Amino acid sequence: PGYFAPVNVSWGIENRSCALRVIEGSRIECRRPGADANPYLALAALVASATDGIRRGLEPPEPFVGDASASDLPPLPNSLESALRAFEADGELQRALGEEFSDYYMVSRAWELKAWQQAVSDWERERYERTV
Repeated sequence: PGYFAPVNVSWGIENRSCALRVIEGSRIECRRPGADANPYLALAALVASATDGIRRGLEPPEPFVGDASASDLPPLPNSLESALRAFEADGELQRALGEEFSDYYMVSRAWELKAWQQAVSDWERERYERTV
């Protein structure tokens, strides 16, 4: 491991390293959204994705056995920037969430990303004040 949250597209039975953990006979645990996620948006995205897969007749791969974080499975976004790019590329999810919401969400997250990139951290201040 080395990670507290799943890092790739994966599912497994009783496997805490997978994004979707199936607990035999009782429930499915979606382990990816963090405490900072909007639970309504996370659930809406999960339902939209499941509905799309059912509509297209997709079959899941075999459940992953072992440490999913050490595998070569497709990675999940690991930053706001990569998540925004993934959302911008996912027309099906945008349609499911609605055009107005999706447009607003993409613009507001792009603004948030730009504001974060322009912010000067305490580490930078401390490091470079000593240099000057």
